[in-house]
Amino acid sequence: MNLKLRVLDFISRHVEGVRISDMEKPLNEKRMNLGYVTKSLLEEGKIHKINDFYYPVYEDNFNEF
Repeated sequence: MNLKLRVLDFISRHVEGVRISDMEKPLNEKRMNLGYVTKSLLEEGKIHKINDFYYPVYEDNFNEF
């Protein structure tokens, strides 16, 4: 699994929000690498950021009748 998918998975499992520093040890990655990846995920709309915390974005899959 590449780093982007690992970061997305980590954030998705922490709905309470995580900081980049929270991801360093569990993912065994440097802060700079995590920063590049989270920026990319933000630009793609896959996560969102409030203050220093990253949160998963869930798509609504509702069908209109």
